[in-house]
Amino acid sequence: DPDTFLDAFGQVWKRDVTYYYADTGILSTAGSIDDIDRIVTWPDARSPHWTVGVSERARDLHHNTDYFVIARMVTSHGIFQTACDLRGTAELMLDMATNEDFAFYLIRRVTETINGLLKGYLQAAGDAVELIELPGDDYASNENLLISPAMFRQFIKPGLRQLVTTIKEHNPNLKIMLHSDGRVDKLLPEFIGLGVDVLHPLEPVPALDQGAIKAAYGSQLAFLGGIDISHAMRGGREDVIAEVRQRIAQLGTGGGYILAPANHLQADVPAENVVTLFEAARQYGTYPFKLGH
Repeated sequence: DPDTFLDAFGQVWKRDVTYYYADTGILSTAGSIDDIDRIVTWPDARSPHWTVGVSERARDLHHNTDYFVIARMVTSHGIFQTACDLRGTAELMLDMATNEDFAFYLIRRVTETINGLLKGYLQAAGDAVELIELPGDDYASNENLLISPAMFRQFIKPGLRQLVTTIKEHNPNLKIMLHSDGRVDKLLPEFIGLGVDVLHPLEPVPALDQGAIKAAYGSQLAFLGGIDISHAMRGGREDVIAEVRQRIAQLGTGGGYILAPANHLQADVPAENVVTLFEAARQYGTYPFKLGH
C-alpha cells in the first residue's frame, strides 16, 4: 500500500489527500509497563543516518548566505504527541489520570529517545544554527487545553526542561522555538519559564485574542505564524491582504513577530494567495507601519 508507512518507532502511519496521520497506536492495547519496551522499537540515536547532510547544509547556509539559520529536529512530533501516537491520545490521557506509572514510563522513554536524537543533531549542526525548533507538541484544541496545566507540569514539563538543557549546554545563545497548536495561552508562562524564545504558530482561533497575548507576553516571547489558513488564505486577494494587515497591527508593534501562515499551507490554498501573502507582508511589514489601504 503506497499510502501506508512504518516509522522508526514501529508505528504505522497513513496518508490521505492532504496529510499523514498515525494509525491505531501500537501500544493501544498494552496492559503493562513491560509491554512498552517489548512492542516499541526505540530509535538508536547513535546511528549516523539521522544526521546525514546536516553538518554540510548548516555550515553552507551559515558561511555562504546571509540567512538566519533555523533548524528543525529529526522527529516531527514532540514528547506528548509521540506518546499519543504510540498509545493513542484518549488512552494516554486516561493513563495520566488513572495509570500514572505507565504514563510516566512511556513519556520518560520517549523523552530519552528525542533527547538523544537532539544531542546528535546539535553536534552535527555545530554553531552554524541560530534557532532550533523543538519537536511539535500540541497541548490544546481550538477551544481549550487537552490536558490541565497541572498535568502539563507533572508529565510533560520535566522532559521539555531536559531538551532545553541539552540545547543550552550545546550553545547558551541558541534561540529556541516551540510549535504548539490551538489555545495554549494558559501555558505561555510555563513555556517562558522553560526558556522558549519563539512560539509557533499562534493560530487565530476565536478563543485566542492575539492582541492580548502580544500585550501580555510580547516582551518575553516572539511569535511566528498568526496568518489564518482556514478562511483568509482560502479566500480572495483582499481577504489575504486584510489578514496580513490585521496580524501586523496585533503582533508587529515593537518587533518580535515573524509573519507566516499559522500552519502548513496545503492543496486547498490557491497559489496566487501565497504570492499575495508575500507581497502584502513586504508592503505593510516595513517599519514604521503604514497599514492603511
